[in-house]
Amino acid sequence: MPAAPDSRSASPEAPAAPLARRNPPRDRRKPERLRQFDLNAMTVSDSPVNDTPTVEEALASPQADMWIEAMNAELASLHSNQTWECRAGDTTGLAYVKQKLSSVFKLKDLGEARCFLGMQLVRDRAEGTILISQQKLIHELVTTHNMSNAHSKTLPMPSAVKLVREGEALDTSVHHYSALVGSLLYLSCCTRPDIAFSVGALARHMSAPTKQHWAAACTVLCYLKGTSEQGLLFGGVTGLQGFTDADYAGDKDTARSTTGYLFTLNGGAISWSSRLQPTVAMSTAEAEYMAASSATKEALWLRKLMRDLQLEARCVQMSCDNQAALQLLHNPMATARAKHIDVHHHFVRERITRGEVAFSYCHTDSMLANIFTKPLAAVKFNTGKQGCGVFSP
Repeated sequence: MPAAPDSRSASPEAPAAPLARRNPPRDRRKPERLRQFDLNAMTVSDSPVNDTPTVEEALASPQADMWIEAMNAELASLHSNQTWECRAGDTTGLAYVKQKLSSVFKLKDLGEARCFLGMQLVRDRAEGTILISQQKLIHELVTTHNMSNAHSKTLPMPSAVKLVREGEALDTSVHHYSALVGSLLYLSCCTRPDIAFSVGALARHMSAPTKQHWAAACTVLCYLKGTSEQGLLFGGVTGLQGFTDADYAGDKDTARSTTGYLFTLNGGAISWSSRLQPTVAMSTAEAEYMAASSATKEALWLRKLMRDLQLEARCVQMSCDNQAALQLLHNPMATARAKHIDVHHHFVRERITRGEVAFSYCHTDSMLANIFTKPLAAVKFNTGKQGCGVFSP
């Protein structure tokens, strides 16, 4: 919005100094929020096309105090208005924002956003869905690692595979294990939660990979080759839901358990994790209890993020498939089975009492976080995959 000139004039001693400008009063109403929003992409040049001073120039001018006052007023206005946004379907407002930005920066309008940080965006306005995938990156990996003629796989890691440290050493000058696993990690963190466990297991052997590890990495790539068009599909209106699970003593080298959790919103996964627990658990209940602690930390952060985005942040409903762990979560009494657990894992009890999270029982067959704890057979894997919101266009 164009700014009104300040009523105060510059002193005669500094006629060329930039003047602080005060924006006109803003409408204090909260912006209307609709379900679908327009996503547009624009590129910005570093060179301004008008004479607006930079921050350094403004603060070095004789009117520095006026500039600081104007900036503070602008920040206060943005905060009180909870920032401004374009309403869905308001193409006039969108064009106005683009025109105003173009008056300050050199812009190139790319139209509706179709790609962001290497992720492809496919939107179906009729169905009210948006699909985020990385098909281009997968094709590049297949070509780079000479897997174009390889057969695709139905699973990223067969349920019988157990990776261990010992084995025949891999010649990393020929097989670029670290480069492949690093790229797979990027995929697993962005749009492919279905490979999170497999890639996490491969990443533990970066320093000394074996031929078994390389074969397992190639299996993951072959799986991605056959499902390259799939990605995270968001649609509908569903609240934040969490799932937490653990695989007791699943790591053969350290006997540590694997924590897995998943958070979904509007039909798709928004946060997930698959990692070894920091200490060895003494029982399945303790492993599940420690996994619940890690998931609760993420749930609290997601609640804060939703409040910052002005979304409804109710008590996060969490699902766990271990009755013993649920008893530990809801019973604050110390027992012989729980008194040795580190104190920092017990904070989840306090969060339950405060009503920030709530845990309930979920049957193992319906536990979506199971996909992040161990290799699964095809039926269970596909159930967890669909629960994460990984679908084809």
